[in-house]
Amino acid sequence: MGALVLLSVISTAALIGALILVAAWGGLESEAEPMLLADRYRPAGEVVRRFARSVCIALVAGAIAGVLVGGLGGRLAMRIMAATSGGNAQGAITQADEVVGRITLDGTLGLVTFVGVGVGTGAAFLYVLLRRWLPRRAWISGLLFGLLLLAAFGRFEPVDPNSRDFVILSPVWLAVVMFTMLLPLFGLALGSLVARLDAAYPELSARPKLLVTYAPLLIFVPFFPLLIPLVLVGVFAVVAQRIRPLARAWRSPAADRAGRLALIVVGLVGLGFFGAGVVEILA
Repeated sequence: MGALVLLSVISTAALIGALILVAAWGGLESEAEPMLLADRYRPAGEVVRRFARSVCIALVAGAIAGVLVGGLGGRLAMRIMAATSGGNAQGAITQADEVVGRITLDGTLGLVTFVGVGVGTGAAFLYVLLRRWLPRRAWISGLLFGLLLLAAFGRFEPVDPNSRDFVILSPVWLAVVMFTMLLPLFGLALGSLVARLDAAYPELSARPKLLVTYAPLLIFVPFFPLLIPLVLVGVFAVVAQRIRPLARAWRSPAADRAGRLALIVVGLVGLGFFGAGVVEILA
């Protein structure tokens, strides 16, 4: 019982910490320069340095927001649902093969590592790529990105109408609300962190003090295959700078309008699909 209380306190503090980040830095604005092609022609070395900077910002912001909201916040939501679901639900096996009412260290570490750090950093890379077409103010862009995640992935995870979790847990409406809120809250925290880091993160250089700030890149040493797509994206960014027609088209107002329109369409269609799933769960 003491371990459950301690975990609940830590998880609650994590969510409060995420909200503090939003309150402190959510009002910041960013340049939102495209990650792949810069706002103007730049030498290859500068493109690589700026690209490495964007990768580090995504790694740090995604890991922090992911652990606070997706990892510990998700664990708190599960704990609350276990407490409200009554005795009949205790001991039942969830969709993730977890036991309702039983909180283990391995399960918590797995949630924090895989969902918090893994999924969090993956979503952060996507946010950095899409930030050009989102509003400049951090909390608005983060919230909209969280809603985009909900539109694109929410019906598959965490609000899957076919999940047996919504048969086991009760009240069902509370489970839907809590799991749904995690993605927008993650987006808010992520947008605030990215804006703050973007305002202060140094560009890569040979100075030892600055090299330390790029230590997050060492995560790719044990997970080398994950580095391959990033290297390909970086090579594309350098090569595309030399293809003037492509670079001009990418930086054009037409590209801005097309990107925003695409996000709006994906968001509206996806949220409709997600909403239909919620109706199916609650029916």
